[in-house]
Amino acid sequence: MYFVLQCGIFKLVHEAKGDDTTIKCNTVYKAGFKAFTMIPLHEEKALPKDTVMAHADYLLSLTGFETSLVYRLHNRSGLAKESLFEWIVEASFSSKNASEESVLKDLMNCPVVDKEWKISIFKDCMQIKG
Repeated sequence: MYFVLQCGIFKLVHEAKGDDTTIKCNTVYKAGFKAFTMIPLHEEKALPKDTVMAHADYLLSLTGFETSLVYRLHNRSGLAKESLFEWIVEASFSSKNASEESVLKDLMNCPVVDKEWKISIFKDCMQIKG
């Protein structure tokens, strides 16, 4: 027997890139991390898209920001929605300019973040051949 607690079909609704997202030719290794904001689904009241976009716009101002993607749960998911997230905001940051701790603190202090939102950091290292 298998259980899936968090799943669904998500649709990309927004993408943003920072000013310094180019990779220099002599770069061999690039270290960074991703920050995820998971916003729960509420059957009785959907979270306005403007609130999510205000959070996504806030990410642009953070030190080390590189890119962000905003996903929304597709209405065809058709699953037990009480265990799903309605929105997922994924943002990439450069370890060269920011620390995981500072970004996590900044995200938790964002004016639109609700106490029910889940925020996490995922370490991401890439090897680039140039």
